[in-house]
Amino acid sequence: MNLKIENQYFGPVISYSALIKASCVDFCRYEPYQKTSFRNRCTLPGANGPINLSVPIEGGRAQKLPFSEVRIDNKDDWQKNHWRTIFSVFGKSPFFNFFSHELEALFQTKKTFLFDWNVSCFEWAQKKLGFKVEIVETEKFSGIENSLLDLTDRILPSTLEEFHKGSVAYTQVFDHKNGFVPNMSILDLICCEGKNAREVLAKTMLPAT
Repeated sequence: MNLKIENQYFGPVISYSALIKASCVDFCRYEPYQKTSFRNRCTLPGANGPINLSVPIEGGRAQKLPFSEVRIDNKDDWQKNHWRTIFSVFGKSPFFNFFSHELEALFQTKKTFLFDWNVSCFEWAQKKLGFKVEIVETEKFSGIENSLLDLTDRILPSTLEEFHKGSVAYTQVFDHKNGFVPNMSILDLICCEGKNAREVLAKTMLPAT
């Protein structure tokens, strides 16, 4: 399967369910940046409900630059704040200690462009999940559209609930308080399930084409 999906900041579980089933993926490098997406946002299941982490970008969210040209606003130490929240949410999860040093090092790495930061996050998650997918560019999909699953801007914060019915429940840190919250950031699945995360993703139902 060939997949087209915007490159997300530690995207939700449903996105990675598609990614592990793909042979190659187009991350929409050259398409116009779209606001209110998971390009610069990830969602974690906190003690008091979902927590949104947003990467600040220069020029605000309304710009129409190609995705690859969108710059991160690094004036404030947003990575330090994000890491603190991640540590707070997942510090007591079963597998966090196995990944924390590498993940903390990732959040100490500065990137100029949002696309490059998201690639680094994807590569980290891909390594922990133990799969490999070829990253290609749009023109390389020419002629193989019949095998293409296009999820570009279909999995959004505003539409995420539509994909919950295909979710597979697993144990979360705060599910005793809030119940299972589906389609959180892939960080949640990795920290809570470790190697079993692949099995959860394999069982997660993809959206209809």
